[in-house]
Amino acid sequence: MNIKYVCAGLAFMALPIFTSAQSDPTPFNLGISGNYAFTNWPAISPGGTYPSGMIFHQMDAALPSLTSTAASDLGAGFSYLNLTGTRIQGVGSRGIELQNTQSPLNTGFLKNRLGEIVLGVVTTGRTQLQLSWKAQTRTNGGNITAIRCQYRIGTSGSYSDFPAVSEYMSSNIPLDSAVK
Repeated sequence: MNIKYVCAGLAFMALPIFTSAQSDPTPFNLGISGNYAFTNWPAISPGGTYPSGMIFHQMDAALPSLTSTAASDLGAGFSYLNLTGTRIQGVGSRGIELQNTQSPLNTGFLKNRLGEIVLGVVTTGRTQLQLSWKAQTRTNGGNITAIRCQYRIGTSGSYSDFPAVSEYMSSNIPLDSAVK
């Protein structure tokens, strides 16, 4: 089972997706630094690094669902340069690609357990916030997957859905995408 999806174009909040009890990223401060825009994650990014304000989590269940919870940060010793097995890759201006497979093969990755990209932001002093993000199915290996953009206030508790539609469902059409 191969699942690939790309997340790019985050404007300000959190992309996931499931409840998390793991590490939180150092948040991007909108009040000090201005608007947040995620526009690029290089393929050559060193393992152990993350895009500004983000962290990646592995889940407590294979092929995670909305009821899954974060089990761990991405494991130590991982590389973004893996071309097979469960992996995360930088895909330049297309963002971040996650692929769950039956084979872990790669140090730091658990098979079929990728599922959470968390973006932390501080919104103190900001009003009229706007959010947009893009998701794309590159290939889905016959599986239908979903990406949901959610938020929470603080560093603990459950995530909530945004009032507007904030979920992308994969399709069987290669390179199908949606902007939310």
